[in-house]
Amino acid sequence: MAEPLYGPWIVTVTHVDPFPRLRFGIAGAFEANGPHPLEEGYEVAVDGEEWSLDVEGQDLDDGSWQPVQTLRRETKFILLRGLTVILDTRPKSSTDGWWSGPLWLGAQLTCVSQDPTISTVPTGGLPDFTIPGG
Repeated sequence: MAEPLYGPWIVTVTHVDPFPRLRFGIAGAFEANGPHPLEEGYEVAVDGEEWSLDVEGQDLDDGSWQPVQTLRRETKFILLRGLTVILDTRPKSSTDGWWSGPLWLGAQLTCVSQDPTISTVPTGGLPDFTIPGG
């Protein structure tokens, strides 16, 4: 299922199950459209008014690429990183955290906004609370 995003982002692959073969696709961006390898650590900058990202798995019978449903979309603001969206295709087990079995199409992508108007990161270090002359 395609996930919509708006503006400039950095997309990083943060987890991939080794089997079966996976990739992710970008559509509607100014650049970087098309398929990308789903390999841990892979990173791509994407920008566009409205663009989408989806994860695909390769059908073992005919070799075609099929969309993989995003089961979790978590949006949060992380200090020193900014607005962050985590897309995960792995189902959550209530007993032992995130489950990722050998036949599940498991992948996680972390998207960090590069738009300074919505993802302001503090600069200049931490405030100084020392008492002068003390």
